[in-house]
Amino acid sequence: MTKSRLFSGKIKKLYGDKLTVDRYNYLDPSQAEPDLGQPSNEGSVLTGSTITNVRSWSNILTVSSSSVYVGSTLTNVGFNTPNALIVVGGVSVGGDVNISGKAYINSVEVLTTQSGLTSQFGQSVINLILKITTSTNSTSTNSGALIVTGGVGIGKDVWIGGTTFAGNIYTNGYLVGSSTGTTSSFLINNFTESTSTNSGALVVNGGVGIGGALFVNTTSYVAGSQIITTATINQYANQTVIYAGTDTAVSTSTGNITIWNTSTLQTITDRGNSTTNRILIANTTTSTSSLTGALQVLGGVGIGGNLYVGGLLYADRLSINDTQSLTNLIPIEAGPDISVNTNTGIIVVSNISTLQSVTGRGATTNNSISITNTSSSTSGVTGALRVSGGVGVGGNIYAAGNINAGGVRTISSSSAPTTPTPTIGDIWYNCCRKHKCRWC
Repeated sequence: MTKSRLFSGKIKKLYGDKLTVDRYNYLDPSQAEPDLGQPSNEGSVLTGSTITNVRSWSNILTVSSSSVYVGSTLTNVGFNTPNALIVVGGVSVGGDVNISGKAYINSVEVLTTQSGLTSQFGQSVINLILKITTSTNSTSTNSGALIVTGGVGIGKDVWIGGTTFAGNIYTNGYLVGSSTGTTSSFLINNFTESTSTNSGALVVNGGVGIGGALFVNTTSYVAGSQIITTATINQYANQTVIYAGTDTAVSTSTGNITIWNTSTLQTITDRGNSTTNRILIANTTTSTSSLTGALQVLGGVGIGGNLYVGGLLYADRLSINDTQSLTNLIPIEAGPDISVNTNTGIIVVSNISTLQSVTGRGATTNNSISITNTSSSTSGVTGALRVSGGVGVGGNIYAAGNINAGGVRTISSSSAPTTPTPTIGDIWYNCCRKHKCRWC
């Protein structure tokens, strides 16, 4: 700086690059403050100065080593509302941003450590419930309300209200489901052996329906018993001989072992003739006697309950021991050759047919008639068969004894018969001389 001297009039002002560091030691109008230099562009602000008093102007604010402090405490949610700092354009931040309060983007709070988000080894951890209210459905890995490009690890249960689509499904590290092309298969990659109904890689408490074939690669059991297959049959067939037991037949004529049941009703009832099951006889043969019909019982039948008969009931004798039930019966009247008696409290229906009443309804038959009575005949009114009128015989007559008649008789002497007194035309046979005689 030059020596001080008085001056008057104008003094040329120095630019910033001409200012010296000792300007404050002297009162020199040429170096009087403030001298901020001259902006290079309109709208520029002073952005810096050097120790040599070189000052910089720019429309971009750059802070190299110091802080920019905004002391205003205005706080409001929303853009362009009264706040301590409002930036109309974008903001680029090369380092960290530390916010002591809440942060909002488009009026929506940004998750921070204060609102449940923590940072742990480069990972973001949410300590509160994260709720996504968007209802967009997912139709692929690139659609839906939540899209995660990488994997998702979930420590607890997952509830899915819609259909689940997955390439591969693992349980406890084992592959249980996979999809190839348009077909899907369910694969259980667990190798746990099954030793009961409650163990194994797959345990099903209920039943299992299988519409296709079933392939099992090892020994299997049903109700605790091993399943015999074509590969193991010889182990349980003594390998050489299979004997037929009760009601069983065995044949090996075709090269295969064929075993079938030969039980009959007789053999089954020999081992046990009672059952709690209902027995149905589907045969429809009609009964016309005690030896015909779908069911024939040679002995008696005991019935502990009611008996309903859809057709007619035929009985040689019908006995009803319950007199009370007789009041509900239709009156029974006796027809031809029938007697009805209820004097004992039971209904007794009897057949009172006689030879007279039977032949009165029909006196001819194509059956042979056998008379087993052995009474001898000594006259026309004695013997096992007596005929008051004449007898017409279309065939031969064979008699094991004598034939005695009014006009034909047999004698053993040479004299003519006297009883009865012979009449003209009578014929007798002399069995001693073996010739016939006729009374004249």
